[in-house]
Amino acid sequence: MKEICRGLAANFCESPSSYKLAVFNAAIIAVDIAASVALALLLIRVEPAFNGWLLAAALVVIGLLISVSASMIATRFFPAPFDKIQAAVSEAQRGNLGVRLDGGPLADDQIDQFTATVNQMLATLEQRAHEMRWLSRELMQVQDDERRRIARELHDEAGQSMTALLMRLKLLENSHSLEEVRKSAQELRDLTAHTLEEMGRIALELRPPALDEMGLDVGAGEERLHLFEFVGRFAVHFAEMDFAAEIRPVD
Repeated sequence: MKEICRGLAANFCESPSSYKLAVFNAAIIAVDIAASVALALLLIRVEPAFNGWLLAAALVVIGLLISVSASMIATRFFPAPFDKIQAAVSEAQRGNLGVRLDGGPLADDQIDQFTATVNQMLATLEQRAHEMRWLSRELMQVQDDERRRIARELHDEAGQSMTALLMRLKLLENSHSLEEVRKSAQELRDLTAHTLEEMGRIALELRPPALDEMGLDVGAGEERLHLFEFVGRFAVHFAEMDFAAEIRPVD
C-alpha cells in the first residue's frame, strides 16, 4: 500500500502544472460538497423541519467561490513557469546575464528540463561576456604598451638622430674649407640614411607583413603602409645622392 501511495505521489509530482491545478480545485470542490451534504443530513436529523438542503446548496456555492479564489491566489503567488521564463529572458536582453530560472512548485519534468537548459545557456553567455571583457582589457593594455614602446623608440632613435643632424648642420655652417664641407655633407648623408632606416623599421612594425600574408585588415593599415613606402622610397633616393660630387667651389 505504501508503495502504491508513493507511486501515486511521484506521478502527481511529475504531472503537468495544469493537471495539478485541476486536481487541487477538484479536491476543494469534493470536500466542500461532502461537508455540505454531511452538515445538511445532520441538521435534518436534529431538526426535521429545518431545510438543510438549502443550506447545503449555499455551502456548495460558497465552496465554489473558495475554489475560484484559491485558484486566483495560487496563480498570483505561484506564477506559471513560462511567465518566469519570459521575465528572465527579458532581464537577459537588458544585459543581466546573472539571472537564473526557477520552475517553482507548479513545474513538471518538461518545464524543469527546459529551465535547466535555459540556465545553462545563460551561464554560457555570462562566461562569454566575462571572457570578452577580459580580452578587451588585455587588448587595451597591449595597445597602450605598444604606444609606449613606439614613443620610446622614436625618442631614442629618431630623436637622437635628428639632434645629431642639427649639430652636424651647425658644424657645416662653421666650415671654412671645401674639404670640411664635403666631409660634413657625407656625415650628414650617412646620419640621415640611418635615421630614415630606423623610421622605416618602426613603420614596418606598425604593419607587419604577416598581416597581409594572412589577409588581415587592421585599422589605419593603409596609412601605415603609405608611410612605410614613402620612407623607403625617400631612403633609397637619399642613399643614391652624392653630396660630395654636388659641392662645387664658389667662384
